[in-house]
Amino acid sequence: MRDVFAEDLQAALEAKVALAPPRPNLPLVLRRGIIRRRRNRAAAVAGAVTLAASGLALPQLDLSSRLRPPDRVAITAGVERVGRMTVPRAAHAATLLQDGRVLLSGGFSGDTEVYYDSAEIFDPVTRTFLPTSPMSTPRTGHASVLLDDGTVLVAGGWGNDFLSSAELYDPALGLFEPTGPMGAKRDGFTATKLRDGRVLIVGGYRSGYDTFHRSTEIYDPSTGAFTPAGNLRRARASHTATLLRDGRVVVAGGLGPNGVVGSIEIFDPETGTFSEGGTMTTARQKHGAVLLDTGDVLLVGGADIEDSFGRYRSAEVYDPAAGTSRSVGRMAFARFKIPSPVNLPATRKVFVAGGADTAEVYRERRRSFVPVEGALVGAQLFPTATMLRDGSVLVTGGYDDDIQATDGAWLYTAP
Repeated sequence: MRDVFAEDLQAALEAKVALAPPRPNLPLVLRRGIIRRRRNRAAAVAGAVTLAASGLALPQLDLSSRLRPPDRVAITAGVERVGRMTVPRAAHAATLLQDGRVLLSGGFSGDTEVYYDSAEIFDPVTRTFLPTSPMSTPRTGHASVLLDDGTVLVAGGWGNDFLSSAELYDPALGLFEPTGPMGAKRDGFTATKLRDGRVLIVGGYRSGYDTFHRSTEIYDPSTGAFTPAGNLRRARASHTATLLRDGRVVVAGGLGPNGVVGSIEIFDPETGTFSEGGTMTTARQKHGAVLLDTGDVLLVGGADIEDSFGRYRSAEVYDPAAGTSRSVGRMAFARFKIPSPVNLPATRKVFVAGGADTAEVYRERRRSFVPVEGALVGAQLFPTATMLRDGSVLVTGGYDDDIQATDGAWLYTAP
């Protein structure tokens, strides 16, 4: 199954499994996830020895920030509950449409192993969720990108197998129709719309959660086809990809054959190649990243090779001009399996949700984090966070530590 079950759900179940023998019906993929984690630990050690022997600098593990209680800090603004989705969803996708509504698609129900082909629309005027037509196939952990013509590209993910299929959602008709497919099956990958309207697909898991793509490809909306792009310098999945103002894309962290990746690569759409972009202060997977008003990239949370038991409170800011990264503040809560943070326009602040039932705001000028009032109950892991036209942020779904997905939705409005 997808990252959600093999390592994402497995992490939450492992504490339960440790207290009692595995249930006979425990999904096989969870057991494979445990095996893969052990292999990754060994690979990480071997990789570290190899790097040290070669004289390369090793990224520092964030050993000081594991699951500590939150600092005593002031609380700002708050979130409010707003309606319910038509079904509980986690590891789904949310995309702001040109008319201001939000398309929510796919995801899964939790440990009942139900994957959705269903989709729904959030209307910010009425604050209601209404179903729309289903996708052609159930998928979770997929990509969903708004194209220049107003349609939405939905691609890849997991749906009882790794998926290469892709489809387009037309908001005017409320229908999905096939496009693509991708050149490879992918899960745990990124999809980034370039300035020319094409979509860059990067990395991901290949045929199992211990196999990783170096390959990338580009979707051209004018032809409806995916074509190969340059190869990554290091295979990776569960990474982040951030579009810079100059049109390049920063690819950071993730999980690879030798464990958690600390390196950064930069994709240049003019040459179609990746170049070395430096090293993060902390190797991270399943973290979040967002472009700041300064042109730098904020990287928050994530985890080390221990996954759920190695989650981080730390954050750093990457300067693409210098190719260097520096630590900034610490979050109130350790967070991983989080959506991309949301840069709040003209405030020099960033909204961060997921990983805990409390959101927080990063204050760029002070390089510090402040918790947000109000609880996002059940939305700890793999929710979505989408900025609406009025500058508020819609948070939907996710699952809790008992692996139960929620149908909850919340709005955050910046003060």
